[in-house]
Amino acid sequence: PNPSRDYISVESKNSRITSLELFNLEGRRIMYVPSSDTKLDLALTELTSGPYIVKVLMENADTEVFTIIKE
Repeated sequence: PNPSRDYISVESKNSRITSLELFNLEGRRIMYVPSSDTKLDLALTELTSGPYIVKVLMENADTEVFTIIKE
């Protein structure tokens, strides 16, 4: 759900996720999570409240970018 309080789940139906990056709105990378699965859960408990940009890289070279709001 967005906004989210504790975690987000990212799932790809077409390809495995190779990594997830989390950025603040200034463009600084806050988190990098390597992966080799089709689903990834990301804990947000250590983050301060506010908006963040999530960039998900897939094995087939696709990239998904979306914004989340941490409550």
